[in-house]
Amino acid sequence: MGSLSGIFQRPLVAAAAVAAASVTADLPEKLSPSKSSVICSNPEQLDSLCTSNAPHDSDSSWVSQISVSKLSSLSFVSRIRIPLPNTKDRFPHLGHNLHANLLCSFVVASPTLVNLYQSAELVKGPKPNTSARSHPTSASASASASDVLYRWHLPEPHSLDISGFSDCSSEKQRTVVVLLGWLGAKQKHLKKYAEWYTSMGFHAITFTFPMAKIMTYQVGGKAEQDIESLVKHLVDWLEDEHGKNIVFHTFSNTGWLTYGAILEKFQEQDPSMMGKIRGCIVDSAPVAVPDAQVWASGFSAAFLKKHSVATKGSLSLNELGTEVAGSHVVASDPKPAVTEAALLLILEKFFQVVLNLPSVNRRLNNVLDVLSSRPPSCPQLYIYSSADRVIPSGSVESFIEEQRRMGLEVAFLCTLLASETNPRSYSPICPNSPNLSPLCDRLLTPQIPDHVRPDRRRRRRRRRRRGGGPAAEVCINDILTDDELRSVLAKLESEKDKEIFGLVCKRWLALQSSERRKLAARAGPHMLMMLAARFSRVVELDLSQSVSRSFYPGVTDADLAVVANKFKRLKVLNLSNCKGITDKGMLELGDGLSSLQSLDVSFCRKLTDRGLGAVAKGCHDMRTLHLASCRFVSDVLLMGLSRNCPNLEELVLEGCTNITDQGITDLVSGCQQIKLLDVSKCSNVGDVGISNVAKSCSSSLRTLKLLDCCKVGDQSVLSLASFCTGLETFVVSGCRDISDESIKSLAAACGNSLKILGMNWCLNISDLSLSSILARCRYLEALDIGCCEEVTDAAFQGLASVEHELSLKVLKVSNCPNITVTGLGIILDKCLSLEYLDVRSCPHISKAACDEAGLRFPDCCKVNYAGRLSEPDMLL
Repeated sequence: MGSLSGIFQRPLVAAAAVAAASVTADLPEKLSPSKSSVICSNPEQLDSLCTSNAPHDSDSSWVSQISVSKLSSLSFVSRIRIPLPNTKDRFPHLGHNLHANLLCSFVVASPTLVNLYQSAELVKGPKPNTSARSHPTSASASASASDVLYRWHLPEPHSLDISGFSDCSSEKQRTVVVLLGWLGAKQKHLKKYAEWYTSMGFHAITFTFPMAKIMTYQVGGKAEQDIESLVKHLVDWLEDEHGKNIVFHTFSNTGWLTYGAILEKFQEQDPSMMGKIRGCIVDSAPVAVPDAQVWASGFSAAFLKKHSVATKGSLSLNELGTEVAGSHVVASDPKPAVTEAALLLILEKFFQVVLNLPSVNRRLNNVLDVLSSRPPSCPQLYIYSSADRVIPSGSVESFIEEQRRMGLEVAFLCTLLASETNPRSYSPICPNSPNLSPLCDRLLTPQIPDHVRPDRRRRRRRRRRRGGGPAAEVCINDILTDDELRSVLAKLESEKDKEIFGLVCKRWLALQSSERRKLAARAGPHMLMMLAARFSRVVELDLSQSVSRSFYPGVTDADLAVVANKFKRLKVLNLSNCKGITDKGMLELGDGLSSLQSLDVSFCRKLTDRGLGAVAKGCHDMRTLHLASCRFVSDVLLMGLSRNCPNLEELVLEGCTNITDQGITDLVSGCQQIKLLDVSKCSNVGDVGISNVAKSCSSSLRTLKLLDCCKVGDQSVLSLASFCTGLETFVVSGCRDISDESIKSLAAACGNSLKILGMNWCLNISDLSLSSILARCRYLEALDIGCCEEVTDAAFQGLASVEHELSLKVLKVSNCPNITVTGLGIILDKCLSLEYLDVRSCPHISKAACDEAGLRFPDCCKVNYAGRLSEPDMLL
């Protein structure tokens, strides 16, 4: 299964099991004679072959129509390690006018040249000597065939356009399809695929790994050298002529991981090669995690071949026939034999150890990171089966969704039969397949070059002016300019409509890309460079990682260097949960992004005052800064923000335990336009700092969060009531020194503005403060009084005299033992727009009790009785 992502150490137990399982399956193949062809290169042999062909044969070879200039223009022919006949030296009697003579000469019709052009073998190892080439024997031919690492198949004769006037044919001849075989595949197994591609006019390369190399794999060893040899050959071929492209076709996880190793080499050696990958077809893959069971199943199928239950599948294509496509087929699942079950068990135990070795795991993750996070921005086609016994369909589908979330163009085809049920019975992608043909055409059909289109447009215009051609032939791209199309795009409001705009044609896609303002991506430095070139006007970039994936390497300092140098228009940057970045990356941002206004580095725990201070010093227009859980941040950074960022409006310092009252005081001395301040869990912040915030930011402060600030008391709340009459969100949960008097003053001062109030675990809060809040704060939308044990039903009885309806949408009274269904009924009478009610751990409130009391909840209200509902974001 994945020869390129692990190191196999060959324990004796596994080796013995493998040998016992595969000896009977390999024996017939090893005794079969070689079928490799013999190529004659001796001058006498060539002359004899030429003279044996009649020059005036009516069924002459297609090569007689090709000039030497066209044959020599095939640049890769000069690098093929096969003796190439020198026609100029062998046939001096043809004279200097070689092109004219070749058109009617029997020499070019030689089967030797036809054979040479149709298929070329790239042999790994030393170049054979002259005597061996002159007189090949069956033994030498067999040895040569066994050394074939990868084979280059040239386009079929009938698929070539000899005239040179067909743009499509020319584009196909500049495209090579690289077929990467499955575990245990041989050149003969991939031949049918290569023949299908060459029949359409494409070059094809078939690449396989012998089982011996896979079992003896070492980092930097022979297998990796073979990959590097293929990569070097591809790079040479692509660089030889402008406009050449690659399409990859991978089989199973082995081919897919080989593809990942090739991409890794491209990115290391020449990142521009990534832009020449036109598409990728992934057949029966991937499993993007190191799963020992999947690896064991793959190796077992490769060792046992047709004797393995994994190669039998549920039902073969021949058994289905062509008349049961619409009928329901019940497939039977064969069970593995005793020997295969034992082999599976041994291999699974083996890979559980091997895949967790540090060197193996590191190498595997490097390749998987390239495939998952840094793939080329080309269309992808996934072909898989829900009946595959080796590659679970769920793994393929989850990877497809992940690629789509990255913004890549992904298509898939899921069949009821396993495409990998029998590696020897793989059938090539067929144009007759109604579901698969359009997807393959999307990847393989050459596009008309940009330099050709203007000529064709001019010809259409001339035809219309002369009166020729259809009278109604009008193309919108001939009429509308780029500026006019941008105006149309600007009128589209929803992001979905803008995406549809880019699907019209390549020109519209380029315009849509250039006008895109927001971009979310998970990419490495090379991919970021390509994104910057394509999306040149991006002002908002999201590189954040989810919490579940934040243990991956993710964004690094090298990525931030690219962002700082290439995204010069950037104003908003989200790096939350990117735990790999350090002060070095922050220094790059501070030097390169002077226009940055918003930065989120929450949970980036390696950052200190040094790196973030550089951002504050270089980004003077900083408006929003999120530093949640940046535990090394101290008062020094707050002083730097005060001096350099006077327009700061939003600052999140949740969990920054080194922040003190002095730092908060220094901050608001220079930053007096703060609208949101979150110092939750800052245990060293108390009344002094919060009182200074209230005085300095009285006109601007709208949100203040003081969750679990144990040093905050009534003085802070009274200061806010005196100065911040426009406060909208106030969270003092866990501040146990706050009493009724300060909360009543706050309700009186901010009654017309307060919308969200969190007071859970404020143990001194009682009915007095709660009744005042409900009576005065008529626009209150969310209220949390959980664990306030002093609150009773009496707090709600005053609502009977309130004439207006309450605006409450979220109410949390969990762990309030003195609240009953009676008080709840009063609330429900006044809160007709209630959406979420939390009554967990209230001993007098249950679903049965509510039903018995006849309580009627609003239709849109969700009641959390036992903690099974997620909380709304309003109070999080």
